[in-house]
Amino acid sequence: MLRVDARTRILEATASLLAESPERDVSTRAVCEAANVGAPMIYRLFGDKNGLLAAVVDYRFGRYITEKRNRPPAADPVDDLYVAWDNHVAFALENPTIYRIVYSPSLAKLPAAADEAHRLLVEWMDRCAEAGKLKLPPDVAAQAFTAACIGVALSLLSQPDIYDDPDLSDRVRDAMIRELTVETGDSSGGRDTDLLKPTALQMAALLRRTPTPLSEPEVLMMLQWLNTISTAADQVQESQRIHSARNALMSTRRREAAPTSEDGTKLRVR
Repeated sequence: MLRVDARTRILEATASLLAESPERDVSTRAVCEAANVGAPMIYRLFGDKNGLLAAVVDYRFGRYITEKRNRPPAADPVDDLYVAWDNHVAFALENPTIYRIVYSPSLAKLPAAADEAHRLLVEWMDRCAEAGKLKLPPDVAAQAFTAACIGVALSLLSQPDIYDDPDLSDRVRDAMIRELTVETGDSSGGRDTDLLKPTALQMAALLRRTPTPLSEPEVLMMLQWLNTISTAADQVQESQRIHSARNALMSTRRREAAPTSEDGTKLRVR
C-alpha cells in the first residue's frame, strides 16, 4: 500500500511540476521533494527519468484513453472519426505539456497509452471499412489521420500566433476525412472503379471478422486478392483516365484531318 501511495504521489508531483515548467522538464530532485520520497524510490519504481516521464504520460493520458474506449460507437462509423479528431485536439490544448511529451522525439519508446490510442483508431477505421466507407486499408488510413491530427495539435500549441485561424482544426479534419472515406449517397463520377477499392476493403474487413466455410489458406488467399484489388484500384482508374484522354486526342486529330468540301465544311468520315 505504501508502494502504491508513493507511486501515485510521484506521478502527481511530476505532472504538476511539468505543467509549471516553461522548459517542459523536471529534475528528479524536485520530484523527490514534492512527493516526499527519496531518489532510490524513483529509480526502483520507474528505472530512470525517461521511464518516469513515460509513466506520467500513461497516468494522465490513460484517463483520456479510458473515455475513448468506453464511448459507445456511433451508428455511422465515420462520425467516430470526427469525434476522435476533436477529442484528440482538445486533449492537446488542455494538457499541452503532457501532449508534447507523448509525441516528443526524445522518448525512446512511445508510451503505452499513446500506442493504445492508435490501436483504437485502427479499430474505428476497421468499422469504416466494414461499412464500405474507407478508401485506404485501415492501418494506412489511421497513419494518415494521426499524422495530420498531431500536426495540427502541435502547430496550435507551438505557434499559436501563426496558426490563429479558429477553424483550422475543423478545416483540416474535414479535408482529411473526405480524403479517407466515401461520402454516402455521392454518385458523382458514376464509374464502377470508384467503388472498387472501398468494396474490396469492405469485403476484407468483413472476412477477417466473420466466420466463413473457407479454410484458413483460402481466407488468406482471398485476403491477398482483395488487397491486390484495393491497392490496384487507383492504377486502374489512372489507366482509364489516360485511355480516355488518348481517345479524345485521337478523335480531335481525326476531325482536324477530315477532308473538306469546296465551301470549307468538314466532311464526315465514316
